[in-house]
Amino acid sequence: MGCMVGLLGGCNEDRIASICEKNPELCADLNDDGYCRLERSNVIRNRYYHQQEASDIGAYHLMKSLESYLQCIEKTTLIEYSERKERKNNRVEGMVAARRQLETLDVQTRNSLEPHLLLWHWTNNGNQAAKEAFLKREGSPLLEEPELQLALANHYRATDTAKAIQILQHALSLYKEEEEVDIMIPTALSGLYMKQQAYPQAYLWALVTNQLQGNKGGGKSPYIQLSEQQKEALADQAEQIVDQLHEGQYRPGG
Repeated sequence: MGCMVGLLGGCNEDRIASICEKNPELCADLNDDGYCRLERSNVIRNRYYHQQEASDIGAYHLMKSLESYLQCIEKTTLIEYSERKERKNNRVEGMVAARRQLETLDVQTRNSLEPHLLLWHWTNNGNQAAKEAFLKREGSPLLEEPELQLALANHYRATDTAKAIQILQHALSLYKEEEEVDIMIPTALSGLYMKQQAYPQAYLWALVTNQLQGNKGGGKSPYIQLSEQQKEALADQAEQIVDQLHEGQYRPGG
């Protein structure tokens, strides 16, 4: 029988335990003291997938999970300075191993033309050739993912606000049903509309951001002077947008 929905977290842990039992080399060099459990599990899972079928996109997902693991483990290693030395050493060893693998993958993928890796090498390494290759793919089906559209919009934010807004709106239309929305997209939209002094739209996307984060309160800003009636109408519109995003049915202007 498959995992029950309510026990999904436990099933995921069982899955990781099974991977580690059959492939101990994928887990042995990471910390096992309970810290950064989610990030550790994602590294192990992506190591396993990449081992089963190596690909550029698989390398990218592994690199992202290693990056998240390092951010978490470095933070806990700094904060938990007073605990037992051997436990901290376990985390330091995991940190060193993860960084070493990330550096190896970074070198191995440097000449890849896979869009996610072009974005990685542009934003992480300042690789201008990767940046140019990524931007040349604008309008191509290869960039039809919210993450890649967000990167494209960020490129235009300082020079072409209207175009950046258009790209972000399109990014939201690419989400499928029940896919988690990157909160940076509606947040960026709110900021860009504020820059245009389109205050109702800025308020609307602040509301969408709040609702996606589970907050029902309204966005507050001294720069937004709206009547209660306007706020109520925008709150209703925000709920509709959030519902459409969850259903994978959001369309700009819809």
